[in-house]
Amino acid sequence: MATIGEKRAQRRAFLIELYKATDGDPFQDVNVTVVGAGIGVDDETASAIAKYLVDEGLAEFPSLGPYVAITSAGVRQAEDWLEEDENQAPAADVAVVLITAEQRRSLEPVLDEIQQLAHDLPADLDPDVRADVEAQVATVQAQMLSPAPRHRIVAEALHSVRAVGEGAVGGVVGTGLMLAIGKALSIIG
Repeated sequence: MATIGEKRAQRRAFLIELYKATDGDPFQDVNVTVVGAGIGVDDETASAIAKYLVDEGLAEFPSLGPYVAITSAGVRQAEDWLEEDENQAPAADVAVVLITAEQRRSLEPVLDEIQQLAHDLPADLDPDVRADVEAQVATVQAQMLSPAPRHRIVAEALHSVRAVGEGAVGGVVGTGLMLAIGKALSIIG
């Protein structure tokens, strides 16, 4: 079951994806599963998020079937969030490179593998090293929940896990972790 923070992030991502898919036009609708796929959630989760947004007045079901449209209140909220994201972006002289939807889809199974391998680290591993690896993996996961995952943040976190792992983690799990990180880094380029 998703945490409250994860649910909020998914709802935010869904509304922003809906805004982008409809170009902020309340008279356009889009299939719920298409919006869900755009943020990397399954059909059931996408339907639940859409129902929540409808209940909150941010979206509506314009017809029978799995179609959803953004309301004017949803447009305002999505634009507020997008503007907030723009204001938090680095200075104009630093380009913000986002992870694409295609890269996100390719990364999902690899990141699941990295998470599992990080969880399976040897019991005798230094607690500080374990905590660092877990924190960096959590950073990557948080970015992937974002509607606009930052390439630089994901890459830096993966490089950090690799650097820590190369020096402190051996064995099959450590080798598997290094290979999975290399695979993830090659996907995002």
